[in-house]
Amino acid sequence: MEKTQKTFKFYGPLIGAALGVVLTFGFAIWDRYQKSFSANTRIELFVVVVDASRGAPLEGAVVQVFAKEITFVGVTDSTGLLRIILRLPPSFEGHDIQILLLRCLKDGYQGVDLRVPVESVRSQRAPIQVLMEPLRATQDRYSHTFHSGPVPSGSGNNFSQWYRVVADRPKPGYEIDLKKSFYSLSGDRQCNAWSECSWVIRTPETLVFQFRLQGHNEWPAPGQALSDGTLYVEYKQKQ
Repeated sequence: MEKTQKTFKFYGPLIGAALGVVLTFGFAIWDRYQKSFSANTRIELFVVVVDASRGAPLEGAVVQVFAKEITFVGVTDSTGLLRIILRLPPSFEGHDIQILLLRCLKDGYQGVDLRVPVESVRSQRAPIQVLMEPLRATQDRYSHTFHSGPVPSGSGNNFSQWYRVVADRPKPGYEIDLKKSFYSLSGDRQCNAWSECSWVIRTPETLVFQFRLQGHNEWPAPGQALSDGTLYVEYKQKQ
């Protein structure tokens, strides 16, 4: 017993020091990894939308950002400004995202698409300005945005039920422009990032999309949050 105690007294401090070194290096590597991972999977930018004919800020413009299969959607405030934060899921680690597709839409205005380099976003000094031209009174199309309203996710790691958003049928003489109509989620989840979004019906006469939401098992029970399903639809005159 005495020999064991002496051995522990001799080697104990050495073992403690070694463990300290290992833990210090481990925490340093983990911290560096976390910072690198966070930087590579979080993209933040500011957008300001302006009426090109009046030079006035546009409130209520829908701004959509695409990064591979991830989609963000938001609405500008009374100053025409929107802060956008893309949180990419872990599956995106190691993927090189170089270009964001930014789309701005508002009833009564022509839609605008911009391609934005991620490098310029990360060094952004001022909001990206988007000028939107009003549609002419004789324009042969119109648009409308439909919402599910805030709906809850499943609890914990579970998915919710399927929710549906249905577009109005076109006015007489019009049809749905499928190329310029899209769905998205806002709030807690984005489409196909801890959620599932898909078309149910997609024809020139009828447009319906569905989605379901995964909850948060990293939160205390019940681990639920709210998201809003958005369906933007453009209608055009039949040829």
